[in-house]
Amino acid sequence: MIRRAIITLCIFLSCTQYLQAQGIEISDPRIRDITNAVIQICHVPSQRGYHWEVRVAADGKAKVRLIGLGAEATFSRGEWNGVREVLTPEGQVSDRQACRKCVETLTPLFLQKFTSFDSK
Repeated sequence: MIRRAIITLCIFLSCTQYLQAQGIEISDPRIRDITNAVIQICHVPSQRGYHWEVRVAADGKAKVRLIGLGAEATFSRGEWNGVREVLTPEGQVSDRQACRKCVETLTPLFLQKFTSFDSK
């Protein structure tokens, strides 16, 4: 339990530093919610349904819904393949570097996709 809290804190700090380096205002509640969703997705990707829902079409495009935000976005086949690549089950919980890479990869993409409710 303590280990999970420490890993979550490290991921959050890493994500916060990344956002600040990109000049993104992290006090915006929407940005904070998206960031928290990414952290949860990367930390425990197997808990799909608690934090996010995914529907993949036959053409490879994916509709992703962040449950806490009620926001939905469509990812191209290439974008979705990139998301799947960093969400591989090997070591997501135990390997901080893999989890950090996941957060660093998904945060900009998810911010781009979910910062406007028009992205449905």
